[in-house]
Amino acid sequence: MRDSNIIMSDTDTDPNPIVRRAEEVTYESVELTDGLSMGMLLGDAQDTPHFDMRRFILDPGQKVPEHTNTVEHEQYVLEGCYEVGIGTENFTVYPGDAL
Repeated sequence: MRDSNIIMSDTDTDPNPIVRRAEEVTYESVELTDGLSMGMLLGDAQDTPHFDMRRFILDPGQKVPEHTNTVEHEQYVLEGCYEVGIGTENFTVYPGDAL
């Protein structure tokens, strides 16, 4: 249980909180494969120069081709399950899993 007397503060003396509503996010097809779309939740347009948060939607039965990334990123599964390969290992992930 959180102590209601504890106040968390940002180190910024004038923080500019961002709340991005789900209905504000637009999704575009990703050319990497059919049945994959992406919505930019937080990025340059929201003035977050050091952080991007994206939501990907992969249609059932579709696969993302093997590829590499030049930046570190995280994934969190909201619904469904999928298999992801990292290096020589494959992992099946389910809702609530993070990698």
